[in-house]
Amino acid sequence: MKKFIVTEISLIANLLRIGLLRYFENTELQFLITDFCYNHSSAGNERIIQEKNFAVRLKKTGLLSETGLNEQQMSRLYELSRQHSPRFLIKTVSALVLAESTGYPLITEDDLLRDVAAKEMKLKSHNQEWLLTDLVHEVSIREKHITLELIKELL
Repeated sequence: MKKFIVTEISLIANLLRIGLLRYFENTELQFLITDFCYNHSSAGNERIIQEKNFAVRLKKTGLLSETGLNEQQMSRLYELSRQHSPRFLIKTVSALVLAESTGYPLITEDDLLRDVAAKEMKLKSHNQEWLLTDLVHEVSIREKHITLELIKELL
């Protein structure tokens, strides 16, 4: 099973929105998001509300798992947040901690976060474009046909 840590609900909401996730079962692919990242929102923002609705659907299918940090991870969160303050929010650091403790790749659109993850912490870290490419490649390996509409949406 492929597992990824995501920093934003929008990263996987986009995959659901364009239909790419329909090619995967919950036993093949899973996205993990910390409770800090999942619960971080802008009140009243229509896009955030829509993405939360997508997230609820994804949680029900098992493709998304909201994950809390254990005591050891919380200690590491505190340590890293002090080290990287004020560059990152607590929610962002929580994703770093989860990626570090699980070894799963971190998916984020934050260039600075990817740079810190890769260079300072030696973690696998990628952006949404890499994730899209990886998932489309996975679908093509399985010889499943991707619709023309989906390809247009990806471009």
